Amino acid sequence: MGASDDAEKKCRTLEAWLQENGVTWATDAMAFTAQDVVGGMGVVSKRAIRPGEVLANIPKSAALSIRNTSASKLIEDNGLDLDAALRVAIATEVALGARSRWHGYFKSFIKPFEDLPYLWSPEQRALLAGTDAEGTVEETLADLQSEYREVVLPLLDSPPLNDVDISLEDYLRAATLATSRAFTVDDFHLEALVPLADAFNHRCQKVPAGETVREISSPDEAVQRPAASRRRTPPFAPWQGPVPPMQPGR
Repeated sequence: MGASDDAEKKCRTLEAWLQENGVTWATDAMAFTAQDVVGGMGVVSKRAIRPGEVLANIPKSAALSIRNTSASKLIEDNGLDLDAALRVAIATEVALGARSRWHGYFKSFIKPFEDLPYLWSPEQRALLAGTDAEGTVEETLADLQSEYREVVLPLLDSPPLNDVDISLEDYLRAATLATSRAFTVDDFHLEALVPLADAFNHRCQKVPAGETVREISSPDEAVQRPAASRRRTPPFAPWQGPVPPMQPGR
């Protein structure tokens, strides 16, 4: 099987996983493809898309969030901050393999992780000398290495992490997925990997000064609905501090 055939097979793997997990999309309006797409896989239109047209319904249960992960209790009990919590959630689910609810989603990735500069060799990172990225990459790598030693390693003896192997390299790779794919879902799930939504064209956006995350909302509210729109929705600010606890009855 050629590389092109393998990529298209991964598109079908994603479609099957989405259907199994209650995700629906406008099959007459869009299709998944791995042909001529930056990043490996994307969505293309099959017809003109109307502004405001709903293209997909994604249950929040399908999102890989700090609330849905197998490590949710561990994350909450240890007061992890949001960034570390999401990286731990992703690393755990990847390490669980076929035991993870998101195994089919991960299997559909053309690339299992993003080749961000902090994964490069020292020789490759040296090529960034004199650029704005030079100091940022080294600082990010040092922060992630420190986080792994001080936050993740002490958790590896606790379930469910005691049943998987998460090396520093695994953790760095999970960090690339959080950096490149995470969306803010709501004030309860906070940032998460959102299957299908991450296949659409999207971009990072700086949070306006003074923005704050509001009250924690119910995990059972209406599903996320990616739509074609000319309007821009202001992004949420990142959560500062430990992940807020689950409220009683949730």
